[in-house]
Amino acid sequence: MELAIWLLAALLVAALVRYARRRVGTRAGREFEALVFRTPEGPVPGRRMESLKTVVDVTGLESPWPRGSVFRYCKGPGPSYFVAIREPGEPGRWVVRPLEPEQLRGALVDDPDALRLAFPEPEPPRD
Repeated sequence: MELAIWLLAALLVAALVRYARRRVGTRAGREFEALVFRTPEGPVPGRRMESLKTVVDVTGLESPWPRGSVFRYCKGPGPSYFVAIREPGEPGRWVVRPLEPEQLRGALVDDPDALRLAFPEPEPPRD
């Protein structure tokens, strides 16, 4: 019986974390689209940036309104690379930092799919 209670509690916590991440991520997605990125081709809105990887870090699970930070790595024209960081709070404050290709590679080193999106391999020449 005690094991069943522990398992139920673990499932409840997992569901709460998933809900909080989704809630913070959805809100942050709408805010991200309104951001403006300074690229070599001029200002570009967030909705036109290619999102490479999004990381949601949720805190405040004990409250009915969880808060969280969001890190979104993205690619723009040029190519240009950025990390947009949403700080916890309502409304969330965004900080946009340009990245050098080496910095982005370091940030995405553990995510091969995001690395491929950021730095696609050139197609081999056809004979």
